[in-house]
Amino acid sequence: MSRKKAEKLIIVKYKALKRGSKFSKVIDLGIISSAERGKLTTVICCCNAAGSFIPPFFIFARERMQERLLDNAPPGSKGYCSSSGWTNGDIFLIWLEFFVEVRVGRTTPDKKIILVLDNHESHKYYPALKYATDNHIISVSFAPHTTHKIQPLDVSVFGPIKRFYEQEINIFQTNYSSRIINQYDVAKIFSPAYLIGATPHNAVSGFKCTGIWPFNLKIFVDVEFAPPSVTIRPLENSVVNSTSEVNEIEVNEVHSPEASNLESDLNHTLESLDTYQLETMVATTSSTPQQPIKNCTKVSPSDIRPIPKIDVMKISTRKRKTQRV
Repeated sequence: MSRKKAEKLIIVKYKALKRGSKFSKVIDLGIISSAERGKLTTVICCCNAAGSFIPPFFIFARERMQERLLDNAPPGSKGYCSSSGWTNGDIFLIWLEFFVEVRVGRTTPDKKIILVLDNHESHKYYPALKYATDNHIISVSFAPHTTHKIQPLDVSVFGPIKRFYEQEINIFQTNYSSRIINQYDVAKIFSPAYLIGATPHNAVSGFKCTGIWPFNLKIFVDVEFAPPSVTIRPLENSVVNSTSEVNEIEVNEVHSPEASNLESDLNHTLESLDTYQLETMVATTSSTPQQPIKNCTKVSPSDIRPIPKIDVMKISTRKRKTQRV
């Protein structure tokens, strides 16, 4: 495998961190779990098939960026702010500029880079795509609902980082039990977990396990492409045939004295009736309209619990009385 080719294949993935209890849980006695609902912080991670990582890019849920938010962050990290703490097209363009700045001189018209992305809407931002094309970056997107299988960062990198991040949160809350983790603590807590989990070995194994590099077309077996068992339902014809066979078997196996007595009584009753009575019975049966049989197998949730109606608020037309001074 050529190292130069591996360096040109780069994967990008986002990871959402919370300063609350999303990743902190009670795993043993004496471990404190925060009960406060924290703010979202996103970290954009990027690596290539040779095991090299781009410094993480933090996105904080606030209006203004301050340098002390990146205190004790991994070397070379950069931060930005958004109202929700999540990424968008403008922030993706800023990250691309940061990416080109870190990899300065490595992209030329003859040596382009393949940047593999997921289907997030920020990756469809036209100015960002144009900037990538101008800087000799080829953007490739994963197929929908496949990143859990073919995204190297999801397969082998974010798992260890998440596990070590939980450990760092537990250590922090044990040492500082009276403190609440805020945005200024996220980078310093994430840094040890990132440096332990984002290793060249994990990056290389992630590309190998997904079959991206070295390219392996047969990395997945046919069973993994099968539809989920929830959508597999028998055909209507097969159901009818099976029920009819069961009925035939049941009828053939019934040979009891009671059944024979019922049959003889029925024949005796038909013989006792005259022709006029039989014609009358047939006419009345045919004249009454038959109601269609409803299919009871299809039940909607509204049949079990009807949708409640919204009460329309009555608008009062009475005017407020003026108060005397």
